[in-house]
Amino acid sequence: MQPRLIRAQAIDSVINQGWIQHCEWFTEIDSTSNFARRFCDCHHPLLPAVFVADQQTHGRGRSANRWWSPSGCLMMTLAISQDHLPDEIAQQKLLSLVSGVAVCEAVEKLAPCLSIQLKWPNDLYFAQRKLGGILIESLAHSSASGQPFWLIGIGLNVDVDWSSAPSDLQTKAICISSAGAGSFQSEQLFLEIITSLRDWLRAWSMGSEDWFIQLNNRSLLTDRLVRVRIPAESEFIGRCEGIDQQGRLLCRSEREMRAFSNGEIVEWST
Repeated sequence: MQPRLIRAQAIDSVINQGWIQHCEWFTEIDSTSNFARRFCDCHHPLLPAVFVADQQTHGRGRSANRWWSPSGCLMMTLAISQDHLPDEIAQQKLLSLVSGVAVCEAVEKLAPCLSIQLKWPNDLYFAQRKLGGILIESLAHSSASGQPFWLIGIGLNVDVDWSSAPSDLQTKAICISSAGAGSFQSEQLFLEIITSLRDWLRAWSMGSEDWFIQLNNRSLLTDRLVRVRIPAESEFIGRCEGIDQQGRLLCRSEREMRAFSNGEIVEWST
């Protein structure tokens, strides 16, 4: 079957599910999240909307880091309104963690031989190597309707030619195919991710805490010695004891127990 036809069928399938109201798939774009932001400024009633790209020229990661986005990656941004999140504002900051659980489940449905872990706060790992990442953006009251909306940016390494990758990534990253899962079409993974996100977001907004159980079961850092860099503070070194229901990383040093709501994991070891 021709790639364009496969892609058209994938777009039709996701629209026919009745949840996604608008979908576009680009061969190349600056950033799916940038495009989603521009779209939401004009078309808020068409949410949820999803934007996918084969390649990004200006992909972004956490803390404005550049996200290397070659052919062989699946890059997408799901734009949702406030209605798809829990009413409690404190819960809404957990969107990245809930989305991570959803994406892990989607990958494992197509590649059951893989066991995906989550590295707090927003990375997917397999065999100690980075498989993907999630970037959440909240854009309050900047849309045409004056209502806030959220962007769930997802980048996954599906079938990457690592020979062209930056040297530091060749030893730190991995893709689904090189992890031993074989190859499959990005369109299949796209459909699984959308279905999984829909189901997990619905359950979470209705009060389910299953995401929390899954999150800690998949936590890469639990029981490891971690070095956390905290904004405007010095670094903290301690043993990770999991993640609490507020999404905070729990770490214990010889002197104290700390709960981090933000920070950068600089290093971790057994």
